[in-house]
Amino acid sequence: MKLFLRRFEGYFEMKINGFPVERLPGMSSMTAEEITEDLNMALVGEGNQASVEVMPFMRAVGKGLNVGTVRMRAEVRCNDSLLVGGRIPKVQVDSAYGEWTKRAREKWEAYQAKMSSSQEALDSIRAWASRHPLTVSTTFDNEAGPDFSRIFEEAPVIEDTSRLKDYAMRLRDLMARKDTAALVEEFAPEIRYSYEAAGREDQSYQVFEARYKRQLVPEHPEEELHLRRDRIQLR
Repeated sequence: MKLFLRRFEGYFEMKINGFPVERLPGMSSMTAEEITEDLNMALVGEGNQASVEVMPFMRAVGKGLNVGTVRMRAEVRCNDSLLVGGRIPKVQVDSAYGEWTKRAREKWEAYQAKMSSSQEALDSIRAWASRHPLTVSTTFDNEAGPDFSRIFEEAPVIEDTSRLKDYAMRLRDLMARKDTAALVEEFAPEIRYSYEAAGREDQSYQVFEARYKRQLVPEHPEEELHLRRDRIQLR
């Protein structure tokens, strides 16, 4: 899946069939960027859903709300060929952005009316945005490609999720401490797989790893790492 960012101010997460495959580590401003991610391990043959969830950057300007720009499109390709249905066009993103921004400003006005300060209202609208991200998606089939639907259908239900939640807290704490060495160790299999899948013969693994490392820690961890154990939802 390739994401084309013409102008982007905010945070995004790319998903395939509900599974996150790529995200920005924190609020970012990007211009004329392309981001490519392999989807193979989450494909299910027919009816795949590719989606991009966006939380635009927001700040108060006087009594108004400034919402970050989101100009992007996405494509899902197999061997450089665009799959049928594998496109999230710019016009779809623009329409969703317009509707989402309108709702955000309505919420902003409501929060301002009942909050004691602009900062409280800003914190509230950002919390709302994190719960209701701007989402665009498309559905496509990969008839000739990988199909892992049986793995998902036959996988046993994990009754005791405490260890998974403990691990989530461990990753959160490592990010909060900006312990990139420990994070690289935790993500080593994914980094190696991403490097091999990208086929970057022009770039050494060490250079690729160093670049990947910079993405593992949010730019402002004290503001962005609000994950609490009792609020983790597993699916």
